[in-house]
Amino acid sequence: MDTLRLIKINNNQLYVELSSVSDNFSKKIEINLKIDSIKNLSRKITHDILNNYIKNGPSSKQLAELKELAYELFNILDFFKLEQYFSQIKKDKKNHYLHLIIDSDINFIPFELLNDGKDFLSDYLILSREFTDSNIEKNDFQIDLNKRFSIVGNPSESKDINDDVMNEINIISKMVDSNFNLRGPFKHRNVDKVELIRLLGSNDLFHFSGHYHNGGWKLFKDNFSNQDILKCSRSSEFIFSNSCGDYSVEFVKFINAFLNKGTKSIISSFGKLPSNKAREFSSIFYKFFIQYNHNAGESLFLTKKQMIKKYGHSDLFWAYYQLYGSSLLSIRKNKQIQEYNSNKIKYFISIIFIILVSYLCFYYFYDNNIYKQKIQVTLKSNIKSEYQKELIKVDSINVFSNENYYPLFLKCDSILNNNPYLSLVNINQKKIFQLIIDNTSDNNILIRNPYNFSNEVLDLYLSNKNNFNRLELFFEDNIDYAVYLRYEKRDSKKIFNIHIIDAINELSYKIDIKELFKMKPPIHKDYLNKYIDDNPITFFDRSSEFEFIKKHFEFRNYLVIDIKKALIK
Repeated sequence: MDTLRLIKINNNQLYVELSSVSDNFSKKIEINLKIDSIKNLSRKITHDILNNYIKNGPSSKQLAELKELAYELFNILDFFKLEQYFSQIKKDKKNHYLHLIIDSDINFIPFELLNDGKDFLSDYLILSREFTDSNIEKNDFQIDLNKRFSIVGNPSESKDINDDVMNEINIISKMVDSNFNLRGPFKHRNVDKVELIRLLGSNDLFHFSGHYHNGGWKLFKDNFSNQDILKCSRSSEFIFSNSCGDYSVEFVKFINAFLNKGTKSIISSFGKLPSNKAREFSSIFYKFFIQYNHNAGESLFLTKKQMIKKYGHSDLFWAYYQLYGSSLLSIRKNKQIQEYNSNKIKYFISIIFIILVSYLCFYYFYDNNIYKQKIQVTLKSNIKSEYQKELIKVDSINVFSNENYYPLFLKCDSILNNNPYLSLVNINQKKIFQLIIDNTSDNNILIRNPYNFSNEVLDLYLSNKNNFNRLELFFEDNIDYAVYLRYEKRDSKKIFNIHIIDAINELSYKIDIKELFKMKPPIHKDYLNKYIDDNPITFFDRSSEFEFIKKHFEFRNYLVIDIKKALIK
């Protein structure tokens, strides 16, 4: 890991020292400048521009202004003298770590937002900070599974953030509970100073979601400040403080108190965070940190990337978060494997046993015809009145078509116990998922399946081109989306909305189905950005009278919807 040390010599000079694992890039610089001038420029970036973002929302003009000011600050700090270093990092196209060791007096500089003329530093560097007077343990940056993990939400009982915070801690709790010893979530005024001191001292990981106010976490009619942290016997090794922050002296003391009490990594922010985006950010972070086992720095870096990919650079929410302490902290998931490998004899015997059992199972299944390569079924469909026989083979595609109907391509993935396991594919043999939205004689919505196999009968339903319109949606992101079809009354009219939901990333599209038919097919998800719900609902009750898809339905990459023309007049 490379290190960049910045020391304030006096009010007119900074000392900068870059120590790189590659000796060619190590450098020392003395910068002559007025500290007050860079303080004013930094404030324009971290206060004026970001407050304008909160007030008016994203804009390309705002992004351009941020780049201009951040590039100006980059040059004032003489970082252009490190141009060769930054250029080489970009060429490598690998995750690259840069650890900043800085005087607390210059923590106000937004290093993550500095712009080299083309990119922000946080676009290609995994950055972390610590202060020159921080006392961080430099050993064992791993935390074992099943350690205690405590979650605290909205202890100040602030109404403006309560719904988002409650949603956030519920989502995080589910991810944490399956991997750690979850404590909580603890909510509202039940969490006071004494309880926070106890939780920080007895838990290895800690998540706080709430307000930051006057130099500390806001409690109910109270504050938890750096003086309270000093009363802890120790502090959690990992902390995610999902709250507003700033660059004040009190904020530096607050963060540094955690680091000096044993915290190895703390993720925090500056500025006023929109609570709905903060909720989304933390849940994506934990997906990378817990589920995908990236270290804290990589998880933060990838979370910012995902937010930028989803909302664009002009939505400046990605700019708020910083990591103090070590970016290398991760979860140790291979302890059992290491213990297992310590006994080579048992390992060898186990392998032999598995091979033997596998052979016997294989022989048994095939000898008793549990697995088959082909099967003959009775075919029933809405395009032919008589039943007929159809031969289905594993890995083959059966095509069912009629000039007046949309064709159906069925691929057999396997045959087990005389049951063929089938999937829909398109003409290019890509797996697809299909919904058929029909109506009954009394004009009620009816959801049909394109195929169903039961009691040796394969029952097909093909959509008539004269009666149905077809929609093809291409997402191509390997994410599983749940689909709901709901109606609402608006000015005495029934509006049919399709909801496409990625619950893990808390992403929801809400689209009037008539709007889809105004688009030129096929429809890629990039054309659906304007339908992303600002306040996503990630679950609906399928038994509700307002929901038409009663059974669980998900798709990945490709969705085909056939809808009766009479329903969208």
